[in-house]
Amino acid sequence: MLNYIDEATTSLGELMTLRGMRAKEGCLIAIQEIIHLLKAAVVYTLPENGIVGDLGAALDNLQPSMVGLPSPVVALQYHVSDFSAIKPGEYPVPKRIALCVDCTKGTPSASPFLTYLVSKCEPAFQRHGGIIVVPIYFIEGIWMPNAFGSVLISTTTHAAGDNVYLISGQKLKTASVPVSPFPLMPEMAHLIIDQFGIDQALRDAAKDVNDEMLVLAGMLAARTWTDHL
Repeated sequence: MLNYIDEATTSLGELMTLRGMRAKEGCLIAIQEIIHLLKAAVVYTLPENGIVGDLGAALDNLQPSMVGLPSPVVALQYHVSDFSAIKPGEYPVPKRIALCVDCTKGTPSASPFLTYLVSKCEPAFQRHGGIIVVPIYFIEGIWMPNAFGSVLISTTTHAAGDNVYLISGQKLKTASVPVSPFPLMPEMAHLIIDQFGIDQALRDAAKDVNDEMLVLAGMLAARTWTDHL
């Protein structure tokens, strides 16, 4: 039985005490808020590789009206063993959490952190709402949020803005519901942007978060929200 949520909350607390992290105020705030969200989340343990049903069909069938969660905060925990599609230079990450926050009805005014995240998202997300996705990985003995998160926007690609991408995957068709990455860990994200430029950084971020978006899309299309821990 997976127990990634407890592992992650403990590990993230330890991450905040590391010397290299203590000077990154924005990252510290993000980590602290992520810990709170993980503790509040309804947790779903997914099958191996996070696959729920036919992902190809899930992507074909995913529509803006289906973008919504059964609870305000959901954590999808899953183990990955299939790295057949991994590319040179990419690092296999078996243990993963997709922390998802429902913003289909607007951001709770009582959450300055979520309000801040939404302000960093594509304006289409601010207009139409959707789901914030925070990827959390177990790398080199510690749980770590990705520098970028992503949002699944409750609209079609035709109504979205410039910095949007399609959910895609190996041998899978694309959905009409767009996603858009945003800086999650500010100091880390800004270092990447400074090094590669904003356009390349966002393209790379969309690829990095793609697995979590595929997993979420599968759950939304399958409507498999009955079994959780």
